[in-house]
Amino acid sequence: MDGGDPEPVGSVAEEGVLPVRLRSAPWCMPGADADALDELIALRGRGGRHWRSAG
Repeated sequence: MDGGDPEPVGSVAEEGVLPVRLRSAPWCMPGADADALDELIALRGRGGRHWRSAG
């Protein structure tokens, strides 16, 4: 799953228990500039009990 924005999943997880475990992998598009790469790096390692962003 390409997480893109992990905030919606994080919000659901804070309010209750996710019925499944989720793992998202931020996607790096060809031609991404340094700012886009910094944003992807910042997404790695985010997560909670039943979800995480890695890749």
